[in-house]
Amino acid sequence: MTDPTWATLAIQLAIVAPVAMFFAWTLNHSGVPGRRSGGTGGWGGWGGWGGGALGGLIAAILLGPAVLGRAAPEFHTRIFTGGIAESAALNAAADEVRARLAALRATDVSDIAITEAARDADAELAPLRDAHLQAMQSHTTQSWWLIVALASLHAAMGVATLFSPSARVWSRAARSLRDLRARPALAGVLALCLAGAPVILALSFAPGLVGPSLIAATIIFIVPAFAPSAHNPASFAAALTAYTVGVILFFAVTPSVQMFTVAAFACFGAMMSLGWPGLLRRARRPITSIMASVTLPTLIALAGVRIDPAAWTLTAPASHFIIPMLIAILWASDGRWAALHTASRLLRMRDASGWLPSASHVNAGSSSIELVLAITAFASGLLDERVLAAALVGVVVIEMTRDLRTSIARMLDG
Repeated sequence: MTDPTWATLAIQLAIVAPVAMFFAWTLNHSGVPGRRSGGTGGWGGWGGWGGGALGGLIAAILLGPAVLGRAAPEFHTRIFTGGIAESAALNAAADEVRARLAALRATDVSDIAITEAARDADAELAPLRDAHLQAMQSHTTQSWWLIVALASLHAAMGVATLFSPSARVWSRAARSLRDLRARPALAGVLALCLAGAPVILALSFAPGLVGPSLIAATIIFIVPAFAPSAHNPASFAAALTAYTVGVILFFAVTPSVQMFTVAAFACFGAMMSLGWPGLLRRARRPITSIMASVTLPTLIALAGVRIDPAAWTLTAPASHFIIPMLIAILWASDGRWAALHTASRLLRMRDASGWLPSASHVNAGSSSIELVLAITAFASGLLDERVLAAALVGVVVIEMTRDLRTSIARMLDG
């Protein structure tokens, strides 16, 4: 008998979240790259983004088909795949059919009779196969709604913290748009185009990515965050424009219930920050600590726990998929801020011409944006698990190279 939905989802969360948080905590205390600058982060070292991302990925591998699925296949199937009762019924019926066919072959019947018996047996098993497939699909859909709900909460917290600069920052950003004749907004659009061109070219060679799925995959790897700064209001305005345009384009190609859910929570986070800006500025440190040490690793682990690279069936050589995805992953880390800096220089934005302001927009939370967009696109059926796996690796790369990216930007500015 199939377990109740709420019980299975609760067990999933109870297993995955502690494991992911344990590895996040361990890695943060081991000095893994990608921690917040200026100390150990919030709550005694819990707030490291690099450790959170890598801890979630390690938890996904250990609890996924490659390790737990081979060590305890029945338990893994019951919790993460579903359809175990239907699978048992199908296997029992298949064993009975094989026994009947073997007994039939042992008699002096014609090959035509054996073929007809095999055809009848296959028709007998068809409803059981359909029931097994339907049970697995239902379990997967319910599990992904749990992930989408957690991603919506993560998005709400992220938007609330990013939308909480002081009124002085917003006024200076608006003044830069007016004084520079909308050049920061044009720089944001240009940066999105410069970042997207090589990514969409690389991903166009990956099998299975065409049309809306290609556009969605490209946006996942190129949309930057925005780091509120009164010192670089033009850079802030440019990054905010790129972020807004990118999210709108993504929303246009993924019009699904999952996307509406994430967008609704993000809008709620924005309204909270606009309604209580002082409160959220004071709560920003604990909120980002929760995001880095709880929701980020748990989301990565839950999203990756069903991915089995050994089961991928590619219609083309593996290099046709791996190489474009590696390009997208590396570009997600360094291409976004390089494109933003290039666009700022081309449009001669004086106060946004440095490398460091551009790099800060990737450090501000681009990994969370990439993660939430990838989960939404996959849950909507627009992307397959290979792109999701690449996005999860990209999140880890972004967070692990946070300090390196800042050092390179300072060196280029120096």
